[in-house]
Amino acid sequence: MRTPTRVRAAGRGVRLDGGPLDDRLLDQAGLHAVQRLSHLSGCTPAEALRTLGSDERGLSEAQAAVRLAENGINQLPAGIVPGWGGRLARGLRSPFLLLLLVLDVVMAVAVDPFGVVLISAVVMVGLVLRLRQEGRFDELVASLHNLAAPRVSVLRRSGRGLQDRPRARRLNSRLLVAGDLILLGAGDVVPADCRVVEAENFALNQAVFTGESIPAPRFATGPGGGSDWMAAPPAVAAAQADARVDVLRNATLALTGSSVAAGQATAVVVNTGQDTVLAAVTRRSSAPRRATAADLGLRAVTWLLIRLLCALVPAVFALTALMHRDADWSGAALFAIAVAVGLVPELLPVVLAAVHGRGLSALASARIVVTRPAAVQDLAGMDVLCTDKTGTLTAGTPVLAGWVGPDGDSCPPLLDHAVLYAVFDTEWENPLDAAVLDAVDRLDRDVAEAQYEKVDEFSFDHTRRCGSVLLDRGSGPYLMITKGAVAEVLSRCTRVRIGSEIQTYDGVWRERLAAVCTRLWADGQRLLAIAYREIPETTSNEPDVAWESELTLLGFLVFTDAPKPGLATAIAGLAGQGVRTVVVTGDATEVAVHVCHAAGISPGRPVTGAHLDRLDDSALVGLAAVTTVFAEVNPLQKARVVSALRSGGHVVGYLGDGVNDTPALRAADIGLAAPEAVGVARYAADAILLDKNLAVLHQGVTTARHAALNATKYLKATLSANLGNVLSVLAASAFLPFLPMLPLQILVQNLGYDLVQLTVPTDHADAGQLTQPHRWNTRDLLRFAACFASLSSLFDLVTFWLLRHAWSVTGSGGEALFHTGWFIESLLTQVLAVLVIRTAGLPLVRSRPARPVALAALAGCCLVVALPYTALGGWLGLPQPPAAMLGALLLIVAGYLVTVHAAKIAYQKVFGRWL
Repeated sequence: MRTPTRVRAAGRGVRLDGGPLDDRLLDQAGLHAVQRLSHLSGCTPAEALRTLGSDERGLSEAQAAVRLAENGINQLPAGIVPGWGGRLARGLRSPFLLLLLVLDVVMAVAVDPFGVVLISAVVMVGLVLRLRQEGRFDELVASLHNLAAPRVSVLRRSGRGLQDRPRARRLNSRLLVAGDLILLGAGDVVPADCRVVEAENFALNQAVFTGESIPAPRFATGPGGGSDWMAAPPAVAAAQADARVDVLRNATLALTGSSVAAGQATAVVVNTGQDTVLAAVTRRSSAPRRATAADLGLRAVTWLLIRLLCALVPAVFALTALMHRDADWSGAALFAIAVAVGLVPELLPVVLAAVHGRGLSALASARIVVTRPAAVQDLAGMDVLCTDKTGTLTAGTPVLAGWVGPDGDSCPPLLDHAVLYAVFDTEWENPLDAAVLDAVDRLDRDVAEAQYEKVDEFSFDHTRRCGSVLLDRGSGPYLMITKGAVAEVLSRCTRVRIGSEIQTYDGVWRERLAAVCTRLWADGQRLLAIAYREIPETTSNEPDVAWESELTLLGFLVFTDAPKPGLATAIAGLAGQGVRTVVVTGDATEVAVHVCHAAGISPGRPVTGAHLDRLDDSALVGLAAVTTVFAEVNPLQKARVVSALRSGGHVVGYLGDGVNDTPALRAADIGLAAPEAVGVARYAADAILLDKNLAVLHQGVTTARHAALNATKYLKATLSANLGNVLSVLAASAFLPFLPMLPLQILVQNLGYDLVQLTVPTDHADAGQLTQPHRWNTRDLLRFAACFASLSSLFDLVTFWLLRHAWSVTGSGGEALFHTGWFIESLLTQVLAVLVIRTAGLPLVRSRPARPVALAALAGCCLVVALPYTALGGWLGLPQPPAAMLGALLLIVAGYLVTVHAAKIAYQKVFGRWL
């Protein structure tokens, strides 16, 4: 099999993400894998085969079976997918569930079976719903990694007889072992870490590792350091020597997860399964992630409740024991425990599970698969989106954006020559030629093929950094077209063509061309130079690369990586939702800036990875707050930028698709994987986009905010109502000679209110409430609860006064009537207040609740009024109220609702927000 000269095209510099693979992304096994690959890359193909115990015929079936038994199957780790026991332990670590369990134990000690059953049921339902959701999505993540392994062509020998010739077999890639010879062709995914043995026009797409979509050629022999299609301009073209072989750039290596972009090759397997470089990075990315904004929000709410319990419950206990002569210490303790249970929104785990479930279903309909239920809330709170460039903002495919002559103007002859080169450059199928052909009509290509015949071609070479085709026009001299890196082609030119005029390439032209190239490079464009010369057909010499001299420059081809369709609209939509987009890429600064302009993002003052290394964490926090573009950064620097933004108080999402993005995906509050993301990136992410159009993310943010908003409605309404009840109990304990409500009545009241609140996850959301990031803020929550709890308590006190003086409730019968009156008034105000609190506008007029919410509120009101007239009411100690009392209570409730709405308007004016 012929091994062609090494191909190297040219243009604007492309920096592989962070240069060599960072050792910090690898564990010990990964470092060993890199060492094996480094050693074999310096050997000849024959030496590499001998080192691996193989030869040019491949392994025998018996050898392969022994190695498979010793080393295991060739399968990447799918990450840790816990069973039910692991999920249960993870669920019980929820701080809120732990608080409920503590309350449950306290009620068991206080011998309150009703309370124990209530809290236990809530904990069990919350856990079951959470385990069901997490089990479903853990299995989804596992399925993304355990898809049927592709089949691969393997050269194996039977091991029998003298004529033991190898035979190509199609095997499941999981059966590969070190030393196997495999055949790779265009479209194949490299199934193991390999050393190339033979190659023909072979190139790999390593975007999963490097973030760069331009294929890199691979060869059986050649220097390390690899190559990229877009070579740097003269100022940055010199390669930096590295003491260690870079397995990403080495021209003889093919890593697991790369895909074959063109050509074919025979390669020997070096590392398989858990021993591959990709497996090492996967293991690193599966480390436990830090708490996200949703986790921290729930934790903060839990501690807020604990502080309220510690402050209020002892006060209730003390006042009850000291002020009521008929209440002993055990009775006071039981009453205080009931108040504590009434203060805690114990159905929050159930409501969150329901909210997350509805959010997950809605996001799936919006083409976003979420693999961590709580990520719904993180997506709702996201106010900064960090994103990689290649494959996320851009299509990952070079596009011919223009062609300019030496004077900077359009040059039609240049395009004609570029088409000829692309048509007849058959030894190497590169995406730049494809971009040229895509930019012209099929007729132009057919005409070129009809008018010319290829005599010979000189492939791109890593030393020459250019290539040429020699064409026969039918008569007259041959036409030689040379294409390549700007500096290399210019060094071979002696003339410049402007229109039909030929001028000498001198110092003046050097300055003019430098200005043209600098301007195009500054715009993020990538350039290839095109030149030509004529070769007399009567020459007696064989075609030779030495003919690439005394060329006439035609100009430059200009390439870009086109933004994805609808990118600018999607970015603008996110900005309208209060989400700032930050580009974090390993690509060149100019390229990143160019993409920002195309996406409608103001790039500001870009920051490079080299600059980041000079900053401490505190300085980076301040810089990240005002920077839009971080370019030329490595994977760990990406994660550092994300962490700095989070430290600055932002909820950060990260959108990526490659191995190089996994540290940042794990560091973000919510990691988002692009549709084409490699498996390790999908595992590190919390959500996977199924559509290449970023508009799906815009819709997903809206959907997540809708779901999270309903959880906030429940929490704010419940906490303010419960806190109001506690304040009312404290006030009542100071002047009433009896308990304002019995412990059992408090628990039943709380249960009835929570049952009505279970419909809140189905509620609608006002459009205006979805335009800003939504997350839990304990300061806002406490402020809200304090304001409206005080208002609720004020109307409770009015009720107390009315019941005490208008109906002169004294004696045992009077106490029971008092309990009935406050039970009805308190529960009605709580249930109906939800309809007011759920919207910033006028309830039932400008914003109507969802049907389940409205029906539940109506049913709750009817049941609470009817309860004293039932046997259950008698068992609870709630006698039938007089009609006048019931009418007065309804008037108090109406006055409360009007006052709440007025207070809501004032609250929005003062604090600038509602929910």
